[in-house]
Amino acid sequence: MVGRNLNQLNKRMNSLWQKRNLIVDNFIKEKNLKLVITDIRNIFYFPFNKQQNYNIQDIASRWQEFFDEHNDYNDFVYHLYLHIPFCKHRCTCCNYYSIEPRNIKQIFVFLKYLNKQIKFFKPVFKNISFKTLFLGGGSPSVLSADELNFLFKILNSSFNLKDTVKIFEANPSDLNKEKLKILKKFNIHKLSLGVQSLDSDVLNKLNRNYQKYKQICRVAELIKEYNFNKFNIDLLLGLKEQNANTFIKTLKLILQLYPNSITLYSLTPTQLYLNQYFNSNIDLFYKKYIELIKDLENNIEPVLKEFGYVMDSSLDKLLTAEVTLKKLNDQSFSGIGELYNDFSNKKEALLGLGPSARSYIYGKLNYKQKPEIRLKYDLLSDDYMGNKLELRDEMVKYIVKDVFDNQQIDLYKFKKIFNKDLEGVFKHEITALDKANKIFIRDDKLKFKYNNIEDLFKATIFFLDENQIINVMNNFRDN
Repeated sequence: MVGRNLNQLNKRMNSLWQKRNLIVDNFIKEKNLKLVITDIRNIFYFPFNKQQNYNIQDIASRWQEFFDEHNDYNDFVYHLYLHIPFCKHRCTCCNYYSIEPRNIKQIFVFLKYLNKQIKFFKPVFKNISFKTLFLGGGSPSVLSADELNFLFKILNSSFNLKDTVKIFEANPSDLNKEKLKILKKFNIHKLSLGVQSLDSDVLNKLNRNYQKYKQICRVAELIKEYNFNKFNIDLLLGLKEQNANTFIKTLKLILQLYPNSITLYSLTPTQLYLNQYFNSNIDLFYKKYIELIKDLENNIEPVLKEFGYVMDSSLDKLLTAEVTLKKLNDQSFSGIGELYNDFSNKKEALLGLGPSARSYIYGKLNYKQKPEIRLKYDLLSDDYMGNKLELRDEMVKYIVKDVFDNQQIDLYKFKKIFNKDLEGVFKHEITALDKANKIFIRDDKLKFKYNNIEDLFKATIFFLDENQIINVMNNFRDN
């Protein structure tokens, strides 16, 4: 009897792997996908569970439930994000929701709505201190000095921002003395300029041919004059017409401004960008991107050394995270809090405000405001899409992060965070993976046997249940 039950269990576990494996195989074949390492991380960005519509009262209720259920809610880290969805000129490569404003009235109507939205959430968050406030977009710097003053007054009167680290993204072409005075008045800690590139051919393809180096130099001087805690410049890698030589030229010009840091980001191409410049072929994009990184690895270090900068990690990490170049012995980083991170192992929650802004209520709801700008707003309309979360989903997030970062799962850390054994929560999944000879355990780490990223992707997604796997794959690279 025992032998028969064991055989049945073995068959069931083999069947479980085969069935789920087939689901993923069919989607990969149907969409003609070639997986890359970032696709493991992207599992989390697709809804595990079916998305639903919510209105602002539903959202407030979910937050209140969260605070009521967690007596230790002050042990969580809270972040506030504002999405200002306007740019004077929209970049061709941009993944974020933004529009070019038609007139001043459109911005006024948006700020009026944002004011109502902030005031609505004020009582819900009356006991919460936010660790960070991040203003992004779009370009928040497109707002006038008066509009910025109006916005910051609303925020300060509605939320506890006394000890909050405030970060502001800006397009250098938008900034002037008046705006910088307002930002300094409201204690912006970190001012980040999105420069992306200084090469004329690259800028033309980006729809940024309005950007001039002299203008950036003037703004950099003003930022230093107003003595902001941290001055950062963002650069993008993977752009059309970009090569190692053009990037190094840009980098040298930026280094001459001596910002506290330079953050390098890898372009995540939209389908439109791929269609326009890479023959709709993501493999071609990654091939050229990897060639660029290899070329830069050979000649970036001497340039950084010349100007007294160091990298916080190697360039090959750019596919999975940003890389920061910072001055040696620069103390401006002290006191600058970390932003909300989907893949942090801390207990974190995020309140996002503005069209397309994402929010995250730990273990309860992952939601996003619909990306839409209107002339008339109804605060109570169904403006949000979200998917419910449970503690198990937080566990899956941890698994995705660990596999993405380390290609393994740390069993000791998992138990420390969730007070449960991985093998107990995911008993059937681990048994099936073991029967399929896909895993082994060594030094309190669950390690994977894989030949390529596709194998690792399948093993990671396996920790979702069958319906969740189908839901994720249905949303995978849909455009």
